[in-house]
Amino acid sequence: MQSHGSRLLQRQALDALTKGLPELASLEYFDVGGRSLLNRTADGAFRFSHYSIQEFLVVHALETDAARLPPKPLRVTAEMLGFLALLPRMPELGRLDLAGLQPHVLAGFGFQDRLQDGSPGPRMQLILPGELSMGSGDKDPLAEANEKPQHPVTITQAFALGRYPVTFEEYDRFAAATGREKPDDAGWGRGRRPVINVSWWNAVAYCDWLSEQTGFRYRLPTEAEWEYAARAGTQTHWFHGNDPAAFQAYGWYRGNAEGRTQPVGEKRANPWGLYDMLGNVGEWCLSGRRDDAQATQPRIDPSTQPDPPDAIPVVRGGSWHDAAESCRSASRIGILGDFGDLRDRLARDLRDLFQNCLGFRCVRVPAIAEQHHPEPDA
Repeated sequence: MQSHGSRLLQRQALDALTKGLPELASLEYFDVGGRSLLNRTADGAFRFSHYSIQEFLVVHALETDAARLPPKPLRVTAEMLGFLALLPRMPELGRLDLAGLQPHVLAGFGFQDRLQDGSPGPRMQLILPGELSMGSGDKDPLAEANEKPQHPVTITQAFALGRYPVTFEEYDRFAAATGREKPDDAGWGRGRRPVINVSWWNAVAYCDWLSEQTGFRYRLPTEAEWEYAARAGTQTHWFHGNDPAAFQAYGWYRGNAEGRTQPVGEKRANPWGLYDMLGNVGEWCLSGRRDDAQATQPRIDPSTQPDPPDAIPVVRGGSWHDAAESCRSASRIGILGDFGDLRDRLARDLRDLFQNCLGFRCVRVPAIAEQHHPEPDA
């Protein structure tokens, strides 16, 4: 039934399955009338007495014996999300076909992979594949030169993005586990505030640690993934529209943040259930010039290669320090990736200006490579 995407299994198909799988021979005992797991229709086809039974069994198999399921991705329904939420860990995303779901259905559904000590990792939000016009158009009065040219991008695979930026609480656990120095909180507090004073390399190391802890592939989001998720199906300046005054309800910025970061999740989410995508802290992306939407996280030793890939990683989303116009979905800035390697006064000025404004969130992707997605010039 799952292979054919149908709620019915014809007798001929059942006979074929029984011949190929001897353990299914006992299904003949269902053909005795009365209440059973499988019922017969008037034309002799089989169906589950309740469709939710099939969905439960499929989700159970994903956790316990995925090799016996059809090799192609399994079609997920809204009802199946309830069963997926009960699993101790979300299955490999490449096994799930989410195309039949609406984004608003997923907006309230999140999951947390377990770390090796049994504690939960960051809360992740499933994002459906789709298309967007990335960047800003030539006639946009707020557009910066590095947001052009506007161009179409297709996200071909579903992915999961952190519902919130990585918090001090989450990053401090990583720092303690790996013997790293905990970043300065500028005296603003830790806990649920987004982590700050982290270089691009710090963010990469956290994602690699998360991959090792969970057994799934985590990395920084590409710019295409980040903007696709931030826009949440919109093409306006902010996902809530084009009125900068309305941004007050959705993000922390110069006009309401009181000169510091604020705990995550206190403003309204975007339509896809993501919080603090715009404002609060700017977010490191995987790369500013070479961007593969499903590539693996590069593992590069900063001691042998002091500059990040492509020299200028890009920060997206704006921060508490910025005006609302700099927190638009298309806003982007290139910045040095490692604050510890500063060569001149300009670099020091950039460090002093941005170090309390930068954080990141993680993405979990299917463990396969996908096509190249070009970005605007850095």
